[in-house]
Parts: sequence; structure tokens; C-alpha cells
Amino acid sequence: AKVTCTTRTKADASGVKVTNNGGRIESIEETACPEGTTFVVRDLFFNTPVRLKFLKKPATEAGYVSDLMMRLILSRPDVSFRYISQGKTLYHSAGDGKLSSAVFSIYGKEMRTMRAVSGHQSGVIVKGFVGDGDSGRATRAHQSFFINGRYMKSSVLSAGLEAACREHTMSGRYPTCVLHVTMPFDMVDVNVHPAKLEVKFSNEKVVFEAIYYTVRSALENNSTKSCGPAR
Repeated sequence: AKVTCTTRTKADASGVKVTNNGGRIESIEETACPEGTTFVVRDLFFNTPVRLKFLKKPATEAGYVSDLMMRLILSRPDVSFRYISQGKTLYHSAGDGKLSSAVFSIYGKEMRTMRAVSGHQSGVIVKGFVGDGDSGRATRAHQSFFINGRYMKSSVLSAGLEAACREHTMSGRYPTCVLHVTMPFDMVDVNVHPAKLEVKFSNEKVVFEAIYYTVRSALENNSTKSCGPAR
């Protein structure tokens, strides 16, 4: 692709602009720019016709990028992200360190139907938000699990979530969630998938129960209120 990266730290008076054309750095120069880092990506695979041929429709490819940005925002509430596609800002997170702010930047008013989740069991800590009522989706695409800070997919985590939400989700729909799961590193093996997206647990029962009981408790607790935007 044709990529331009502009970046400046808070301590520097000026920034740096790097221009990369199809994998070849054409220039590195000092520039005036706001604090932070901006990537502008254009003409994907323009110099590799074979790869370009297999690209899907622009809307589909943009959807893949949007999904990646969503996971980045939800994994790092302490970093402010702004994702712009075709001149339109799709996501803009506050970067204030609050998970509620990051979730609101993705789900907006829908966050009002999400319940705060917090608990621990057998050394597994679970915190985040779970959709309640009519917020179920047709697929699991909006189930975001972060294990020790990293986005992961796991049938065990999904099973625990869905079992806990069974009485709160319409038949044929999947509950949404943003759950950060913290556990000892020796309980999880990330080397079971080439992209390290899928994981294996040394004790699946413990992990399942931690998700199940923590989420069920949050949904059944009458004192738990629906969440609005962070203030």
C-alpha cells in the first residue's frame, strides 16, 4: 500500500513524517503535527496484482479493518483511537483509561442495555460489560474476550457467557460482551493457532465457571443498573 505515518510525542516540538510506497521508504522528514500517531493507507495491493485480484468488495474489506479497530479500542482504553474510513470518522475513543468510555465509543446508546460485570473465582478475574435483553446478535462477532489484555477467541469463554445469558437472550441470538479476563499465565496456552487468536486452557472447567457465575450474578442482581455513557 501507499502509507504515510506522521507521529509526535508530547515532549517534542515537532514530529516526523514517513512516506512508504509499496514497501519502499521514500522519505523521512521533520514536520509540524499534533501529538499522537496517524497512519494514512491508500491503494492497497496496488503493486501486487495477484493479491489485488482476491480483494473483496471495498465495504467488506473496510469491515475487516473496522473489526480490528474495534478490538484495539476495547483492549486499550488508555489509548485514544480515531478510525477514519472514506473521510468519515467511524470510531473515536476517549483514551481516558476507562473501559466504559471505550465501550461507549463502539456501542453508543446501545450501552444502556449492557450490564457491568465484575468478579473472580479460582484465580480468574472477570470484568467488563455484557449485553442484556434485546441486544443479542445473529452471530458471535460482537463477543470480545481479552485474556491478560489480548484479544482472543475461545469456545469455552463463549459457552460460559451464553449459558449465563440463556434466560436473557432471545432464542437464536448471541449475547454481546466486552470481557477482560485475567488469569495466571500458566493457565493459558496461546500457541495453538497461527495468528494466536485461539487459546487452550489447562483447566477449562475453572475458566467456564468463572465466566458463567460472574456474568449470571451480574444479570440476576436486581441492584445492577443499565450502563450509560461514561461521565
